[in-house]
Amino acid sequence: MRTWWSPRTRGKGDHGGATGRRETEVGQPWSRSTRPRWTDSPATRRCRHRCCSDPEVRRAAALGECRRDAHLTAELLRDPKSAAEALRHGLLHRADAERCVAERTHLAALAENPSLPADLVERLAVDLDEDVRLAVSVRPELASSAAANPALPEDEMTAVLDRAGVPT
Repeated sequence: MRTWWSPRTRGKGDHGGATGRRETEVGQPWSRSTRPRWTDSPATRRCRHRCCSDPEVRRAAALGECRRDAHLTAELLRDPKSAAEALRHGLLHRADAERCVAERTHLAALAENPSLPADLVERLAVDLDEDVRLAVSVRPELASSAAANPALPEDEMTAVLDRAGVPT
């Protein structure tokens, strides 16, 4: 008999099919390893992904966690495959940020980092590389008043229209 907590079964009727065993929708019997673990917290799942044998899964899990952990970001900066993404989103120690600016490594990604100190953002704003300056210019805290409020005051709008030669 199916109850509100029982999984869907395959087979005849509600008694578990011809074999008499409960089976999942794909036809495999429930076992300890395939049973869903509803009690696993997100922290437990993250830990499980960090301990996985696949390096890509471990890297993806670390990149997801580095936004809150500066030590993990420092570890990811040593890996060339994950350095740019870690600089873009990870929580940075000031020393790591200064080293990347001095070495000129992944500056455009570093300029997008929300935890980058303000004085380093100002240094990147005058960088020779156009991509770095563009990345700094789109930072939300540096939005100009016109970008923050696209509706210009009337006197500024008439001045812009006069410069463009549009009759008002």
